[in-house]
Amino acid sequence: MGSQDKMETIEAVTYVFSIDGPTGKDKEVAENEKKMRVWQILPSVCASMCVIPYGLMLGWPSPTYPMLLKPDSPIFISYDQSAIIAGFLMIGNFLGTPISTKTIVAPRYGILIGIAFMTSGWFVMWQARDFFWLLASRILVGFGNGYGTGQLKLYIAQICDDDLKALLLKHINLYVFFAVLAMFSIGPFLDFRQTSVVCLLTSILIFFVCLLLPSSPKELVRANQTARARRMIAHLKPDADVDNELGRLKGDSGAKEQGFVEIFKRPALLNSFGVFAFLVFCQQCSGAPATIIYTQIMFERSHCPHAVYIAIVYAVLFFFSNVIGIFLVPKYNKRTVLLFSSCSVVLLVIAKICVILLKVNEKYWSYSSVAVMYLYIVVHTIGLGSIPVTFIPDFFPKEYRTSVTHFFIMFHSIMALVITKVFQVLMTMYNIGIGFCLFLCVSVIAVIFIHFVLPKKTDAVNADAFLKELQELQ
Repeated sequence: MGSQDKMETIEAVTYVFSIDGPTGKDKEVAENEKKMRVWQILPSVCASMCVIPYGLMLGWPSPTYPMLLKPDSPIFISYDQSAIIAGFLMIGNFLGTPISTKTIVAPRYGILIGIAFMTSGWFVMWQARDFFWLLASRILVGFGNGYGTGQLKLYIAQICDDDLKALLLKHINLYVFFAVLAMFSIGPFLDFRQTSVVCLLTSILIFFVCLLLPSSPKELVRANQTARARRMIAHLKPDADVDNELGRLKGDSGAKEQGFVEIFKRPALLNSFGVFAFLVFCQQCSGAPATIIYTQIMFERSHCPHAVYIAIVYAVLFFFSNVIGIFLVPKYNKRTVLLFSSCSVVLLVIAKICVILLKVNEKYWSYSSVAVMYLYIVVHTIGLGSIPVTFIPDFFPKEYRTSVTHFFIMFHSIMALVITKVFQVLMTMYNIGIGFCLFLCVSVIAVIFIHFVLPKKTDAVNADAFLKELQELQ
């Protein structure tokens, strides 16, 4: 009887499965997530357009130099002057970078100031009368980019969640490289003044687009516009507690940034810095900057037919290789990628030298140099061209990364200036093959350095050593 009583008390449980999709609450959460993404992505994308005038100026020499080097050009320049003109863009970038993260004004206005400098640079280019006007134009655009890019990064950091911030910061360089591609594509088919006008109008349009950028919550809090800050937080983070966010923004002074000099006081960081700096040297001096500046001239001197169109395809490959290098390659072992890239560059530069010395283009196949250089720009960009900057979060604690990033941009610019000038001198005094011999020497050194010096495990190794060193000091 006891067992029968137990059986009689068993209740039936019915499970009901919904086939109508998410509930109303789930739909609301999904909708909030979608709105949040739009409010974070759209302003960031519009703000990132501020680097396009710089990208246009970066790509300007390749299609323009063949015009200006002719005696009947509107502004005649020599080969020596061409390298100086190229370098002044990097000098401007060098000068603008150290002040790029100063919050004298809100980042939204800092972006506009950067665009204003670049727009004035393109105006000077349009009105240029001699060599010195070209120098002024290039340095203005470079300074505007150096300052404006830092302000752009601050703006994105203030309106985006961390995951989106990391993704959108990676996109900034793509706008630059897309603009380089655009200049390679339109520059050969316009005269000097027409090119300047197109770029000037593009800069003005971007300036007015960026005028419409919304203020970040942090900017509004600092301006004591609490009501507007609450509304902005509600748009950017619908699921967040607005009061808590306001309190965080009011009390957020940010992580204490360590100055560049502090790196030299810590042996672990100094070791990381040495490795990083040498990788940047190898990145720039293995040839890519010089080949981008002198692309069209390089193919013309190699007796390649249709050099204009070959140069455009070179820029296309450069753009897509950067996409791969920025988004795909860092997922793999960086040391292995760098070894593959540097070894491939060595082989391809040797092939390029052989093509020049043996006159393969003239005697056998006129596109042999083209095939070699296309492979060169792809393997260089996806490895040596993209990987070094990704070591900053691997090698350095968070509070040092801004200083190291500034160093990277400035050293990167100076090395681009140096290698472009050296390549121009070798190309004009001897021949284009001697310039590639220099690239070969640097590439061989890069292979040796990466194989014997770069640690196999790079992620946070030196940062951990630094933290251990601090604990010992305490």
